[in-house]
Amino acid sequence: MVINKEKKTGIVANHAYSVTKIVTVPGLRGLVKIRNPWGQSEWTGNVMKRYPDWKMAPKSLWKDIGYRESKYTGVVEDACDDGEFVMSVADMVQEFQDITFCTLRETLEKEGWQIKQEQSMWVTGSNAGGCKQHKSFPTNPQLSIKVKAKSKIRIDLEQKVKDRQYHEIGLSVFQDKNLKKKMGKVVKFSAKPVLEIQDFWRSVILSGTLQKGDYIIVPYTNSPNQQAKFLLTTSILYHDQ
Repeated sequence: MVINKEKKTGIVANHAYSVTKIVTVPGLRGLVKIRNPWGQSEWTGNVMKRYPDWKMAPKSLWKDIGYRESKYTGVVEDACDDGEFVMSVADMVQEFQDITFCTLRETLEKEGWQIKQEQSMWVTGSNAGGCKQHKSFPTNPQLSIKVKAKSKIRIDLEQKVKDRQYHEIGLSVFQDKNLKKKMGKVVKFSAKPVLEIQDFWRSVILSGTLQKGDYIIVPYTNSPNQQAKFLLTTSILYHDQ
């Protein structure tokens, strides 16, 4: 999940969070447990104060979602400041702009998806060419794939974040046909991509359908000379599977 506006509720702008638990109890509001990967800075809205109906839940459930009753004040509050907190589903929808649903690799493999992973990096002054608006775009890493028949494809691009610093990144897929190459690498992309992300984020997912043929996947940072390590996961599901 991503938020891109400053909030006065403890939620960090331009930052991604993950949902670690969904709690539903008949007659009570649905809650989600959310983790800030920084391990600090939490949602300041106390669930027990905002939604008194949750005080009727069993204390074992309070513990399960990370709340406890103080022995001294009797106040029910978050047990510790560890970057993990609880919100209602309604609050989550209001606070976060984008929510991405992820699928486990094991699930994709059981459904017949063929998965390949590549670890690499953008290096300043070498292969960090930036997006298509820059002449240096062809210097970006290029991954060639062969599609044997009409198929669904999903490409996940993640970067390794260092010291909370990350770049806006993107993905484009080009058909490997009539492209000018030098030493096996494309030096000019004269055709439009067949698939492309529309928005830059710290991690992106691109999905669509490809016909039989050869393609080139280009991962890139929005601006040139931004150095970072990344993991590219390509998943293909052929229609006859």
